[in-house]
Amino acid sequence: QFFAAEIKEWENSTRRMDQIKGDLYYNGKHDILTRQRTAIGKDGKTGVVDNLPNNHLIDNQYALMVDQKTNYLVGKPFTVTGENDAYIEALNKIFNRRFFRLLKYVCEDALKGGIGWIYPYYNSRGELAFKHFPAHEILPFWADDDHTELDCAIRLYSQEVWDGFQKKIIEKVELFKADGLYRYNFENDMLIPDVEAGEHEPYFVTDEETPTALNWERIPLIPFKYNKQELPLLNRVKTLQDGINTMISDFM
Repeated sequence: QFFAAEIKEWENSTRRMDQIKGDLYYNGKHDILTRQRTAIGKDGKTGVVDNLPNNHLIDNQYALMVDQKTNYLVGKPFTVTGENDAYIEALNKIFNRRFFRLLKYVCEDALKGGIGWIYPYYNSRGELAFKHFPAHEILPFWADDDHTELDCAIRLYSQEVWDGFQKKIIEKVELFKADGLYRYNFENDMLIPDVEAGEHEPYFVTDEETPTALNWERIPLIPFKYNKQELPLLNRVKTLQDGINTMISDFM
């Protein structure tokens, strides 16, 4: 009940809407697309008018800024050096081209949402792998005021499934705790255990005759923050971007 109440409050919160808006603006879905031309009528009230051009033009300078900052920060791969050659060789197998590409995605997530996340895990082949989660999918529960340690975290995401012969969208929840990963469906503001996927599992299991369930010493979510306040870049430039769109649309 506690986590369900937290999700309900966070799902439509201003902070999460700002994170989603940062992603939408990057993809060219700006407020100008839903704008209507208005004028003051005879009664002195503002109303929508149909006899004026209502162009919806976008000059997406915000997306260019995100790409520019991302390329400046992580455009070139980092190098790993040290005295132990065997250790460096092992690290370079992990920090490969795929990881550098993932790091670029996480940097974009941090710029668009204020914070990005990397999730380390072991895949079906027993190899260390990484995933990235955008800011609007993760609800963190911090253990300290500086937001450096996690007590636990929630991932909320949508999934398309078949219901008979029709598709529908359901909301999935993953709860990251110290003793493993819990899975739920979020329905009617309640958390229903996900029986099909398995309600609970450890973060990884050893490949032995007698498999042993193991967990990380800390919550396996690594935050990458754009700034201390974890605010999206769009919060600083949205009025300028909207102004550019409005000017070129009005004078087209």
